[in-house]
Formats: sequence, structure tokens, C-alpha cells
Amino acid sequence: VGQPVPITEKVGNDSYAGFFSASSSGTLTYRHGDTRQRQLVWLDRKGDRVGTAGEPALFGGGFRISPDGQRVAVEINENGNSDIWVLGLTNSSRTRLTFDPRPDGWPIWSPDGKFVFFRSERVSTPCREGTWCGDGLYRVPADGSAADEVLFHSEFEKYPLDWSSDRKYLIFATNRGGSLFDLLLLSIADRKAHQWLATKHNEWFGRISPDGRWMAYRSNEHGSDEVLVRPFKGPTAEGTEPPGGRWQVSRTGVFPIWRADSRELLYIASNRDLMSVKVSFSSGSSFDFEPPQKLFTLPTETSFEVAENGSRILAFLPDERSMSSPITVVLNWEAMLLR
Repeated sequence: VGQPVPITEKVGNDSYAGFFSASSSGTLTYRHGDTRQRQLVWLDRKGDRVGTAGEPALFGGGFRISPDGQRVAVEINENGNSDIWVLGLTNSSRTRLTFDPRPDGWPIWSPDGKFVFFRSERVSTPCREGTWCGDGLYRVPADGSAADEVLFHSEFEKYPLDWSSDRKYLIFATNRGGSLFDLLLLSIADRKAHQWLATKHNEWFGRISPDGRWMAYRSNEHGSDEVLVRPFKGPTAEGTEPPGGRWQVSRTGVFPIWRADSRELLYIASNRDLMSVKVSFSSGSSFDFEPPQKLFTLPTETSFEVAENGSRILAFLPDERSMSSPITVVLNWEAMLLR
């Protein structure tokens, strides 16, 4: 076996495979550019583009619109490392909030919009049994006026997801050393974690309705991923489940997100259809909802958020400019190995 020889540079890829192909007859085709770049795009409820936010970037993980609807907190990968940024939705402002060489991601806003909370893989303090805490929940002022600080550390993987309406608890998902995730609550008062839902199934992506009454979350309780809703009344005792009923909103589905008035729940079905579930107001303990309705279809690897009144959807979409880069054809490419 000989030494590797470069044929060309900066060949595009989609994180899974390079954009090139070679035939047995000596023809090589490839495309330059980084097609992993995505653009924040505003969509109407039909899926038509109605605007963009910021410039294309290597966005990762989730993103969240600020409580005032003027900014969006994102995770951007530059030079091989992910950091937290805040982008303006009504202007071109762009503020970097984290600078650590370890990856930072999954930003969410504090209810008052003054802080951004996020997860980080920083190694900081020793945990139990001599292991190292390489995963923590942090917060940083949204205007970049001060350094970030750690709120909670453990040796397990964790993701910040949402807030309780009384602002007492930060909801986060953690796998506690296994492959399945549970939903926990971080008390802001004492910075201690409390159980909300921990079963033999996978519970993930919990989002509380803005009126504070319900938690929608992703579960594989019945085999495939689906959206379930339960009443939310704070922490539960270890070994117990939240009191009250449980409603299966979808047959398949991930990423449940509420409209600001709690009257609609949106999620992505397994076929990538963005679905809408209308929710009825009820003074009782029952969660009343209508059958899911399709809005439009989203591309793969796309997350979304909902504008306050539900009229627009903000989503990561592939950058059209990188996707339209030309294809280069090289004949007799094996001759390049003899140079």
C-alpha cells in the first residue's frame, strides 16, 4: 500500500459522507463547499419562506427565541468548537457569549430574558468515585457583560429544556449514566436536582405550557417516539410518577413546542411533517385536544421554534448557496496519483 496522495481540497460533506464519487472507468466527480451550513429561516404556516435571520453558519443543537421575540440564542461551530451566540431577529446584531475551548450548546433563555442557560462539556471538579464532571449546566448574561458561571454539575450527560412558569425550576434531561433519558428539575433556589419523571422508558424534550399547567414531552413508552402530555405540579418523589392523567397526543412525534397562549402544540412526526394540535381551555384536570393536523414537511436534521402568536415558524434550513455549488468532473483521475 502506497502513501495517500491529495487529489483536491475542501470537498463538501453533510456530516455523514463526502460529496464525491469515482467510477471504474477513471471518472471522478466532487463538489466543493461545506453543505453543513444552515440558515435560520422564517416560514409561514404553509411552509413558504417569508424571511431570514442572520447569516448561514454551522448551527448545532437547538435554538431559542428570546421572551421579547427580538433575539435568538444559538449554538455555532467555528474552528471545530461550538459556542453560544445571540443573534438579532430584527437587526444584524451578533454577540458571542462563550469562549471556552470545550463545546457549549443547547441554549435557552431565562424567563426575564437577562440570561442564557446552556450545557457544556467542560471538565471542572471531581465527582463521585473519582470520576470527573465533564457535563454541566451554566448561565451567562445575554448581553455578554460578565463571564459564564456553573449552576449544576454531575458526571452524567444533561440538556437544559425549559422553565416552570413560577421560575423556580429549570427542566433538563439527563441519562444518569445509561442510554435512556429522564426529566429532572433544577431548583434555582438551592441548585439541587429533583425528579419529575424517571421510568424504564426514554423521556426527553420536555416543554411546559406557557400557562404552567402541562408538560409535553417525547417518550418511547409504546415503542416508537411519540408526544405525551401530563399535568405539571413540580417535583415528584423518587420511584413515583407525576400525579394526574397522561395523554398521547401523537402516534409518532418529537420536539413538542407550545404556542405562547397554550392553545396549540406543534411537533415533528416521524415522516418530518410539522403537525399542529389545537388545545381546548379547560378548568378541570383533563387535557382536551383535537386530532393532529399537518402544516407542511420539514427537511431532515431540522429543528424549529414558534413565533409568539403562532403565525410564523423559525427553522434551520440548508443554506441554498452551499447546496448550489457546481460539480467538478475529472477524467482519468488516477493519473494524478503519478505526479
